[in-house]
Amino acid sequence: MDMEKIKKWVDFSNQFHQRDDWKKFFNLYPPDQFFSEKGPFPKYDIFQNETHNCLLIEVPGLNREDFHVSLQSKSKLLLKGTAKPIFPAEMEMKKERFYGEFERVIDLPEPAEPHLMQFYFHQGLLQIIYPRQNESVHLNLY
Repeated sequence: MDMEKIKKWVDFSNQFHQRDDWKKFFNLYPPDQFFSEKGPFPKYDIFQNETHNCLLIEVPGLNREDFHVSLQSKSKLLLKGTAKPIFPAEMEMKKERFYGEFERVIDLPEPAEPHLMQFYFHQGLLQIIYPRQNESVHLNLY
């Protein structure tokens, strides 16, 4: 989608309105975020067996000190940081990879206890493993 055409259309439509609703809207929600084909960053997968949950998060080109992981709640994981480009912007001819600050909240499949979470970081992959909470249901039939 051609962003310049959208901006021209917005400017044209603002000529007929006294308020700057569109300008406020686009300042809050940049059009690039709606029309981006790249999707959210970082991408992740969730795996589960009888005893553990495992998250595998792609953070290509990042070092461990480039991002921070924390629990927002027992069921939400926050991952935020900065993906830094290797080359200066002036050298760019084509860019598909994401660079810049990022923040992503991941809904965990089951609640987690921070002290039971294990983190492994190797070759741009962050693996987080934590035990499942297998609570057996006890029914009182009396």
